[in-house]
Amino acid sequence: GNLRQSISDSIHQTLGDQALVGVIQAITVGVRAAITREEWQVFQATGTSHIVAISGLHVGLVAGFCAGLVLFLTRRS
Repeated sequence: GNLRQSISDSIHQTLGDQALVGVIQAITVGVRAAITREEWQVFQATGTSHIVAISGLHVGLVAGFCAGLVLFLTRRS
């Protein structure tokens, strides 16, 4: 929730209104609100809309797993 939105906001602050900011937010943290209609049309036409729709979730799961692993290893050493 809040962490995802915070990361999404940071991406927007860093990149501003450059092209594909919404796509970068969607792929990294799963926030798809900033993807334009035209970008969705391209994804649908190329059959890649499902990648954008689920990749943020997968990136988040992998990041969470890695953070947990690092925390576990640092506490054991």
